[in-house]
Amino acid sequence: MTIGNETNETATALGLMRGVRLWLRNAPEALRNAIDPEAIGAELLASPSTGMEVAVIVIDDEARLDRDLQALSGLMQPSGHVWLLWEGDALSADMLADRVQSDGFIPGDVHRIAERWNGLKLDAAPAQ
Repeated sequence: MTIGNETNETATALGLMRGVRLWLRNAPEALRNAIDPEAIGAELLASPSTGMEVAVIVIDDEARLDRDLQALSGLMQPSGHVWLLWEGDALSADMLADRVQSDGFIPGDVHRIAERWNGLKLDAAPAQ
């Protein structure tokens, strides 16, 4: 159960809205509850699939991150985006930005999400 406006704030920070096709990987229960896809009317996908609009990946294994991004690059809507989330200062946003460009994504700005997470927003690179 979420308290107060945490759900609205987290969903808004991630650009989630009614009808969005969303996949979460490695999201702990507290983050899932803060996003609360059902409350905002998002379609929560059990696994990545063609036409996804938003993917949220909580980074716990950098080797796995590379595999996830390579798989997602062909599945995202052209206007879709991926959020990479991590806690604290364990990772460098600059290092992540350098890595993701080779996987077909354009790194954007780093944001603070739900007072606990650092988030790097990645846009799908245009098809060439």
